[in-house]
Amino acid sequence: MNNLEHLEKSFYEKTVESGGTLYIIEQEKEGEAKLAVYCSNEALAFAIEPGNGFAYLKRRNTPDGIVFMKNKEHG
Repeated sequence: MNNLEHLEKSFYEKTVESGGTLYIIEQEKEGEAKLAVYCSNEALAFAIEPGNGFAYLKRRNTPDGIVFMKNKEHG
């Protein structure tokens, strides 16, 4: 979870080293939802804004967020 200073803070949420809860929020009104993800280790959740997602995917339906959790055993 290094070099976060290179990322725009409005696009991610971070837990403390001991973990915590992160939220992924559905952006479309017709599928409105808020997913709570409990992480036992340090983790980051990245928000993916509509129209600013994974441009390299052929499908237009992309996730509204992605979570990365640090693995203490493998650094």
